[in-house]
Amino acid sequence: MMKIKTNQVILLGRVGSYKDIKYLENGTAIATINIGVKRGQDKWNNFFVIFFNVLSSVIIFN
Repeated sequence: MMKIKTNQVILLGRVGSYKDIKYLENGTAIATINIGVKRGQDKWNNFFVIFFNVLSSVIIFN
């Protein structure tokens, strides 16, 4: 049996905008947020994160 490889990223930062939740015609929930991560003294990186299905449900209720 083939082992499935996945990438994992852990982002610790601040949510930079309000969550946006949309539903597709088939009922699938999609949630999006921006996360700001501090890099050093004055630098920030912003990440646009999209959650699908079950993970978007966690975003909806938090």
